[in-house]
Amino acid sequence: MKKILLCIAVLFCALSANAQFEKGKWYTNASATGLDFNVNDGASFGFELNAGHFVLNDFAVLANLGGEYGDRVYDHTGLGVGVRYFTPIGIYLGGGLNYDNYNEAIKDANDFGLKIEAGYVFFLNKYITVEPGVYYRQSFVNHNNYSRFGIKVGFGVYF
Repeated sequence: MKKILLCIAVLFCALSANAQFEKGKWYTNASATGLDFNVNDGASFGFELNAGHFVLNDFAVLANLGGEYGDRVYDHTGLGVGVRYFTPIGIYLGGGLNYDNYNEAIKDANDFGLKIEAGYVFFLNKYITVEPGVYYRQSFVNHNNYSRFGIKVGFGVYF
């Protein structure tokens, strides 16, 4: 009986998630980022704000603003555009281009980069989600210092 109830709950969540990924819906997300895997950098805090529109079913176009600040040699703030594809069960894959400004102790630097990400959308109710994910940001200007692999956790609203 427990297995049947669990299967029904999973099916219900998958169907309700699919309804939120329809053409014409809007999406916003605020994420805590900067949980990077780089031993040399020290502690930091990052954020990312996304806003998007579903131009096709399961396919959203996004604009984002983000940054990372902390004990690192540099802080950065960036703007970007991207796309995100959502599967009917809530897995998402995304990518985009970013423009970042790095504020280093010695000088400031500007960078363009490519970002790819993957994660899962957990619906808390019909509109609000928790969205854990992983990302990789590839720097076009200074690969050794600015390219990053990290984890993020966000809260989304679909309307």
